Amino acid sequence: MHSPTGINASAVDRASGKTPISWEATCVDNVDGPVSVECSPPSGSEFNIGTTIVNCSCQDNAGNVNQGSFPVTVSDVTPPTISCPRIVERPAANSPGGNPSITLNVMCVDGIEGNISPTCTPSNGSSFAIGNSNVTCTCSDQSGNTNECSFRVSVHDESMPDMHSPTGINASAVDRASGKTPISWEATCVDNVDGPVSVECSPPSGSEFNIGTTIVNCSCQDNAENVNQGSFPVTVSDVTPPTISCPRIVESPAANSSGGNTSITLNVTCVDGIGGNISPTCTPSDGSSFVIGDSIVTCTCSDQSGNTNECSFRVSVHDVTPPTISCPRIVESPAANSPGGNPIITLNVTCVDGIEGNISPTCTPSNGSSFAIGSSNVTCTCSDQSGNTNECSFRVSVHDESMPDMHSPTGINASAVDRASSKTPISWEATCIDNVDGPVSIECSPPSGSEFNIGTTIVNCSCQDDAGNVNQGSFPVTILDVTPPTISCPRIVERPAANSPGGNPSITLNVMCVDGIEGNISPTCTPSDGSSFAIGNSNVTCTCSDQSGNTNECSFRVSVHDESMPDMHSPTGINASAVDRASGKTPISWEATCVDNVDGPVSVECSPPSGSEFNIGTTIVNCSCQDNSENVNQGSFPVTVLDVTPPTISCPRIVERPAANSPGGNPSITLNVTCVDGIEGSISPTCTPSNGSSFAIGNSNVTCICSDRSGNTNECSFRVSVHDESMPDMHSPTGINASAVDRASGKTPISWEATCVDNVDGPVSVECSPPSGSEFNIGTTIVNCSCQDKAENVNQGSFPVTVLGPPRFRDRSPLTFSDARSDRVTVQIPPWNDEAGTGEGPVTAWKLWCRSEVGEFQNYTKVIADLSQQIPLQSGVSYRMRVALVDQAGEQGPPSEWQTFTAPCFAAKVNTSSLNSEYSRLVVVLEAPDQGGCTMRDYTLKLQQLDRDGCPSNDSDLVSETHNGGPTALRYHKRKLDPNSLFNVTITVRTLAKGEYSVSKEIRTQMTAPTGIPVIHPVVSKDDEIVFSWSRIPCSARNSDRISYEYVLHTERRGEERSTWTAVTPEEGPTETGRDMRIMFRSLDAGETYSFKVRAVSTYGSGEYSVPIMGTF
Repeated sequence: MHSPTGINASAVDRASGKTPISWEATCVDNVDGPVSVECSPPSGSEFNIGTTIVNCSCQDNAGNVNQGSFPVTVSDVTPPTISCPRIVERPAANSPGGNPSITLNVMCVDGIEGNISPTCTPSNGSSFAIGNSNVTCTCSDQSGNTNECSFRVSVHDESMPDMHSPTGINASAVDRASGKTPISWEATCVDNVDGPVSVECSPPSGSEFNIGTTIVNCSCQDNAENVNQGSFPVTVSDVTPPTISCPRIVESPAANSSGGNTSITLNVTCVDGIGGNISPTCTPSDGSSFVIGDSIVTCTCSDQSGNTNECSFRVSVHDVTPPTISCPRIVESPAANSPGGNPIITLNVTCVDGIEGNISPTCTPSNGSSFAIGSSNVTCTCSDQSGNTNECSFRVSVHDESMPDMHSPTGINASAVDRASSKTPISWEATCIDNVDGPVSIECSPPSGSEFNIGTTIVNCSCQDDAGNVNQGSFPVTILDVTPPTISCPRIVERPAANSPGGNPSITLNVMCVDGIEGNISPTCTPSDGSSFAIGNSNVTCTCSDQSGNTNECSFRVSVHDESMPDMHSPTGINASAVDRASGKTPISWEATCVDNVDGPVSVECSPPSGSEFNIGTTIVNCSCQDNSENVNQGSFPVTVLDVTPPTISCPRIVERPAANSPGGNPSITLNVTCVDGIEGSISPTCTPSNGSSFAIGNSNVTCICSDRSGNTNECSFRVSVHDESMPDMHSPTGINASAVDRASGKTPISWEATCVDNVDGPVSVECSPPSGSEFNIGTTIVNCSCQDKAENVNQGSFPVTVLGPPRFRDRSPLTFSDARSDRVTVQIPPWNDEAGTGEGPVTAWKLWCRSEVGEFQNYTKVIADLSQQIPLQSGVSYRMRVALVDQAGEQGPPSEWQTFTAPCFAAKVNTSSLNSEYSRLVVVLEAPDQGGCTMRDYTLKLQQLDRDGCPSNDSDLVSETHNGGPTALRYHKRKLDPNSLFNVTITVRTLAKGEYSVSKEIRTQMTAPTGIPVIHPVVSKDDEIVFSWSRIPCSARNSDRISYEYVLHTERRGEERSTWTAVTPEEGPTETGRDMRIMFRSLDAGETYSFKVRAVSTYGSGEYSVPIMGTF
């Protein structure tokens, strides 16, 4: 037999895991030629992923069997599917450097294994720097198939820096004549990512200010171009401000309450030269609660004339109250069950600070230490963050409460040494060890070495340690009788034969048994007392046994005299192997004898006689003999001709099966064992375990036996291996949405239930990361769960947990601007839905902030149904706007990024004119507005030729000039432009406000007569026809939109004019891609001469004729 050594294939159906596999197996017998091969599973079956053993066999006509097997391996070669975001955008963290930790939300799903954890570089949850970072993620299944994807993580710094400038400055004029007063101040700006950044103010600090109020505009910008702006008034007055007196520093102990906030009187005084004492205004106010640490207080004095003075100082609140410590009076514990007995003890000491709450104490010995038996002193100390301490002491008492470990005999058996008194001395050894005190003494009753009576006596023992703990136990001592009884037998017993067939008389044996303890005992004899004895001599054996199992025996002879029929001996039965399996005839011989106790040997006659041929099976042979007294003895015996050739048995080397999909996983398995007998043919084997039994997971040994009707047997053994290859069935949530319970910290505890049931092991535990009950941040977190059965088959899955916080737009720049004019613009937000935003709803309103570069502030709150707001503008001024959503609880979500919009300047006007066709001159007139920041700083003029005669132009930019400054109205002249061409004039104006705008206008120049001359191609003539063709006029020489062609054909015969044709034909099709022009003439005679010419014409004039083409037809 020839079959594959092994087959490897790729899975074709990943959903079911079934793959059809075919092969060819052949079998050729040296006698019968080709014979059929049977395989299990058969060729063309569907195979699961993994390795399946195929068993094949073939049999020839003589019943000879060949068997073999080979593995079929179906492999998973399809990579898993990976899903990556196109881009991940996050705001910078509110910390130095601004690098946020980002969850990447990459999913991997394998068609067979389900969800797979991806491996990303950088890894999921890494900190990402501000800017763009490339991430590559890879998914690998258990078969080694991989897939990957890459995407970009973009971290934006969206928070403007924190700027602090004066709220306002009031000063007295120092030069009343000029009104100029130099004023200085300090403005600072700190960004949460970049740290301190510079502040620019206009006018700058140190400038001279006129009497009155001047608005100072300050701004600062971080490296991400987030801008914060503010302004404050500087007022120079002709007044003297009041005098203000502030302490340099105010120090106070903290209040002994949560937070430690302390109410403090500031003791600030204000005196005005005219109004006297004035009540100051302080921030924080006088009597406010101050937090522990340093706080800056600014106080201002204002007189009735509006003159003010201010000062700042520091309020320092210190925590000076020690925490409260609570210790037990005493801690009592039993000793440990180990040498020395020192237990590990938790001390249960608590520390509570009025400000910091619970504090961990420090104890000597430390919490969780081992304590020796007896009393130990412990001292614990509590210290808060301000260095205040408190302590307490207590006692730890350890008691030994465990009884010692005693070992004594489980029981003692001994033989009696004095049968008269029955007293026997017995000794033993018993020990006792305490886990604290070590070996201790043991006492037994009766003690070791005492004398014991025959029978069983209970011995009781006990021991006690130094702490008074007692252990007790007992065991039996048994004294046995080991002396056998006395037996008395006759030397010989003689009897005559009985007058009956066989002549065997029943005989009483007269045997006596006496035991020293039990007295007379009945003996047991073989043959038994009163049995029938055959003629001749018989041996008898008798035995005496007492109740303790002691025995004694004797033997003697029983002699019976021959007084009956002769004694015949023939075979009890004859078994022989068939010598001729075809006819079944086998010759059998035997010997049969007959002896009379008087006459000696006598003849025996049998039927059938010895030497006869016997068939297979059993035949009864009857024999008889007769003595001289005509006593006849008869007998018979069976002659059995046997089939002694065992059948042939065929077993697999090993049977491998997957576990069943049921509790326990035990599959019912067909064993495929065959038996063939040379006479009976096929026989059913008997197997242990039986065919079709349920087999447990693991390896089981099977033994099969074949038996024919003649009792011939053959057997074989093999192994059945059952593997658990199915992963358990796991059920977890498809996804969880929850509302944030603590929006300040963003932490929300979420619990769920995930179950896993294996078809073999039943319920198995599920592990999830993060686990159920964890706290989740606002946003979406992927939870990965897995479970594993005892065969290490693993199932994995994941689901998203989404914690909804305040609402926000997904697009961090959601604002759109429309209907923009120099004095207004309409700002719009996208409609609120799941695609536009995320967070807990419903959303009821949106809030819009608008800040101009000149310091104006505008805030708007709109209901969510109204998606737009019109904003008034100043021409040429830049504005920064952002938006936040408000939910029904009135809570405002995080604002979007600042978006910049610059109000357009009043549009400039551009007028163009194209004058007469002789010059094709273009005149451009620009009128630009002159107002505020829209005043023109410079401009760029660009002149582009878009087409020529309707064809695209290769010379697109004719003019591109930039001019600095200049009037608000200008004129530009351009001469010698192509006719019938489209031009675009674009002027880009840059204004003093650093903005720019462009205005454009298109104009087409006038049409003129064509200047191109057609080119005539070689003439084509046939029969009485002639065809003339010429190329079209190119775009650069057409000068008008519609072109026709005027042609002239002149013919002559032998020098005489025959005819002249003149006609006009229009173009057809596109100018550039249309075919050449052609005209056909008929009825020309052979020998005629011709002259042909053509020219382009339009409504604006005619071009020149081409060079005539001449020839003879």
